Amino acid sequence: MHCPACLRPLRRFKAGTVTLDGCDGGCGGIWFDHRELARVNREHPDPDASIASLRHDPAVRVHDDDVRGCPKCEAVTLEKKLYSLGSGVVMDCCPQCRGIWLDHGELEKIRESLASRPPKSRAVARRAVPQPIAISFHVMQQVYDLQARLRG
Repeated sequence: MHCPACLRPLRRFKAGTVTLDGCDGGCGGIWFDHRELARVNREHPDPDASIASLRHDPAVRVHDDDVRGCPKCEAVTLEKKLYSLGSGVVMDCCPQCRGIWLDHGELEKIRESLASRPPKSRAVARRAVPQPIAISFHVMQQVYDLQARLRG
């Protein structure tokens, strides 16, 4: 598989019990197959040494607005989705295999937003597991444009 952001080969590595694919020595992004991001956040809430060891080359520049292809599915374009309100993380998601691409530093932002949530009671935690919301990047762009016009 190749990096959807900088097109370098991805390297497989373990984050606890989960096998991930990362752009080691390139842009530093990470590919999560379907449900792997939730597993990593649930099973390994603290930063994992294997993820921290993924080398990011600051000279490799990627642009958030570039069209990116899924590293697993041939000829499928990744869609931009906001992870959750307040996280500031725009994920690249595959509509076919449901994998997720996070650019360098975005996993840490997600973990910070999860850590800042107030603790839930045990009864609530058993009934509902927080899920990321899927908001189209274009919808978010319209919200930002509207906010700018209102400040204007």
